[in-house]
Amino acid sequence: MVDSAHDKESRARDTINQLKLEIANLTKLVEQGAGLSFGQDTNVQELVKQKEELTKQRDAQLDEIVTVRSKRKNVRLFHNVLICSCVKKSLKQQTHSKKPNMSGSIPKLKYWRFVDAFPHISAISNSPLLL
Repeated sequence: MVDSAHDKESRARDTINQLKLEIANLTKLVEQGAGLSFGQDTNVQELVKQKEELTKQRDAQLDEIVTVRSKRKNVRLFHNVLICSCVKKSLKQQTHSKKPNMSGSIPKLKYWRFVDAFPHISAISNSPLLL
């Protein structure tokens, strides 16, 4: 009985020593893992901040692109209207400055090439180019 108690005590000490070693190993692993997690967490937080900043910059640039495109479109339309107006004035002046020929009719102006080259101008004015 004493021998069996002694054996049990011996096995218990061995088990306790093995568990202490396992606890020490697990503690080291947790400390290493926690250190990596802290470093990774800091890195992830920095990356999230950078992402947010870049997203804000991207959104601002997209807004600026939309604004610039809109302004460019308006400038093109205004430019086309001005061209159309200038062409109309020029054609009107040409028709008024031409003297009728012997048959009493005004010679036809050859403006169709301009209209063919710039069809969007006559579409903008909603009226024929020749007055």
